[in-house]
Amino acid sequence: MKIQVLIPSAFVALVFLLSSVSHAATIGYWRFEGDSINTANPGTGNLTATGTGVTTTALAGSGATSDFFNPVPLTSAANTQTATGFTGNVNKGFSSDDFLDLSGNNAFTIEALFSSSNVSSGSNQTLAGQWKASNGYRSFLFQVQNGGQMGLYVSGNGIAAETYITTTADLKAANNRDYYAAATFSASGVTLFLQDLTDPEGSLATETFSTPLMNVQNSNAKFTIGGYDSSFQNPFRGDIDEVRLSDVVLSQSELLVIPEPSSLVLLGMGVLAGMAFTRKSRRRRG
Repeated sequence: MKIQVLIPSAFVALVFLLSSVSHAATIGYWRFEGDSINTANPGTGNLTATGTGVTTTALAGSGATSDFFNPVPLTSAANTQTATGFTGNVNKGFSSDDFLDLSGNNAFTIEALFSSSNVSSGSNQTLAGQWKASNGYRSFLFQVQNGGQMGLYVSGNGIAAETYITTTADLKAANNRDYYAAATFSASGVTLFLQDLTDPEGSLATETFSTPLMNVQNSNAKFTIGGYDSSFQNPFRGDIDEVRLSDVVLSQSELLVIPEPSSLVLLGMGVLAGMAFTRKSRRRRG
């Protein structure tokens, strides 16, 4: 009798975990698997490359990008290529005309893989954002700070910006190492994430901040990767991959770096089948 009670409860819990991932509101996902298509909404938010050498290329066999996860833990999708050509020079990056409005939920999650050739280049380096240095056009900007700390800038009115910069050693990037990074924003607070993928024992580090903002500005600026504004200011140095934007705050179990709960569901189903077979065999022998 205990088995009959516990098994359905466990199975329902696992299915609930799976459904929470499948309903995540992803509005942009740029995988750079040989193209710059927004795989979340094809035809909307596709990227255009600007600058010589800005393209996609295969992940390296060793060194930078060789530890970018493959497959993607959350989805099990193969990851074999990355965006490259970011040399730390302006006018080099990927962009899309405005296609998003984060003000509906006034919340978002931005994720990316990156490897920087020089985190102390003298300026911040942009991973992604919707940000133009003009009043009314500032929304959000996700960067690696000069020195390696992670930083998120958010504007509620398109003019002034709140700044969130990590302070702990485990949220500080180093040269030529591969990282998963993410940031979440809502009126409840801001959380920054960083995981060193080059370290086999690296874990997902987090730092949380309170925020006075109740909303994020709906900007008409371009969405950019590798720099901000149409001229790609604060340019990145290195490689960027698997950029995903969601218009909700994702839970930690919904992040790209976390294995999909469906694997747990399949395991649970296997256990259930095994138990059912054992019970049936026992009844036959009895």
